[in-house]
Amino acid sequence: MLEPKTLFQEQYEILSTLGSGGFGSVYKARQLSTSQKVAIKVIPAPSLGMTAASRARRASRLQREMQLCAQLHHPNIVRVIDTGTTSEGEIY
Repeated sequence: MLEPKTLFQEQYEILSTLGSGGFGSVYKARQLSTSQKVAIKVIPAPSLGMTAASRARRASRLQREMQLCAQLHHPNIVRVIDTGTTSEGEIY
């Protein structure tokens, strides 16, 4: 779990945790370059006992979600502005 005031990827200041579950955690953050508020979904790095196939399915699911969100434009749907993998292997 990321704590408030933590810098994420040297681009975002974590403000609070919005929620977490079996798939990952979502954080409210501030993008440092624009000061806009953003939501960051973080899928944890592989844990002991997680198979490579399970990790690949999670990564594929997040990629599909990002592609679908990027195609939709509506005031009630989030925009995808960034994606990546941290040095610890977390996908965001």
